[in-house]
Amino acid sequence: MTSQSTLKRHQHRHTWYTAHVFYRCDIRSRRPRKFHSFEEVYFLVSGVTSSEALQKAKKLAKRKEHAYKNMYGQAVSWRMAKFVGIQETTDQKFKDGAEVHFRFLKGLKSRANKKL
Repeated sequence: MTSQSTLKRHQHRHTWYTAHVFYRCDIRSRRPRKFHSFEEVYFLVSGVTSSEALQKAKKLAKRKEHAYKNMYGQAVSWRMAKFVGIQETTDQKFKDGAEVHFRFLKGLKSRANKKL
């Protein structure tokens, strides 16, 4: 027999969001580095509410941090540099061609005729 709370829980639909995060690569070496590598990552996360999805996204983003030794024996670490935020996805049912993220850009008039 199904309880009333279980029925209510199933009535809430999860909404899909795209989380946007920047990670910074640090390499421990004898020479100071002038440049750092960054990775811009988008990943999917769902939640009944946007605040639930936001909290889940922050936890997942933190879990994606990692460290290892490169081929020179140097310690390499990828750490979250900035959690940009989440955005509700355009499509909620995923299939080939489903749009998961979009953004509007301004100030690119000089580059409008160049291939992106």
